[in-house]
Amino acid sequence: MRLLTLLLILGCTGTATPEPSVDGVVATEVLVPIGDQDMSEAAREALLARLSAELPTVERTGDHPCGAPSPGLTKALRGPGVAALVFDYAADVTGAMGVATSALAPSGSKPEPLPTDNPNDIDYDSRVQQWACTYAPARAFDQDPATAWVEGVAGAGIGQAIAVAVDPQQPVEIWAGYGKSDAVFTSNARPRQVRVTTLQAHRMDYAEGTVEGAEIFGLVQVVDSHVVELLDQNAWQPLALPTKALDAGVRGLISIEILTTFPGAKYQDTCISEVRNTP
Repeated sequence: MRLLTLLLILGCTGTATPEPSVDGVVATEVLVPIGDQDMSEAAREALLARLSAELPTVERTGDHPCGAPSPGLTKALRGPGVAALVFDYAADVTGAMGVATSALAPSGSKPEPLPTDNPNDIDYDSRVQQWACTYAPARAFDQDPATAWVEGVAGAGIGQAIAVAVDPQQPVEIWAGYGKSDAVFTSNARPRQVRVTTLQAHRMDYAEGTVEGAEIFGLVQVVDSHVVELLDQNAWQPLALPTKALDAGVRGLISIEILTTFPGAKYQDTCISEVRNTP
């Protein structure tokens, strides 16, 4: 299976041949810019050029098989947006997409090879990656409430944020907290008030990634945001979205920023198990 870990890159400006980023992500196929089909080619190119000049880049820190943290994401998404978001494919969970300002490091030791493991055994590599990605942003988008994204800073994670590739033009629901069990749910902190921000990408490109390729969300604008008060329940609940409509022909995403929490009985870490479009 494939894990989509979201990386942030520099220099994706919508040109025909993007330059390599500092992370070695190189666009190999430039798709037709998405956008209003009634817009003239000149108007579309002018829009892309303006956004390329205006939108800031956000660097990721270090290296990680599930997408390195992007501490500057919160600040960028309180402004106009970001130049590019890159979803890098890996080999773990099909359809998982997410990036966050931080993620809790896995607990325990790295899995040891089994006596029957071949040194090049993909099953062993998968076990190592699953362990490394225990609390990664992708866990909030893997269709499994028994896993969770867990922020990775000291305290309750106030100001930490996650962005996921759900469609804000359709209803969205959230499983706030760590849904593995009622005991795990109450032991960890749960988001109480969150800032929900809708985003729109004006380009979609494909690139060579660190493992199997990558999808680039280019020229990502902030559309609208508001504060939502969540229920403290170990179950799905609707996530109210801002009301401002996205432009025609764009690709939508959302981000969720932790503002206040329901304290955990044992741990301060704040968790989100799932975010998805309502079935």
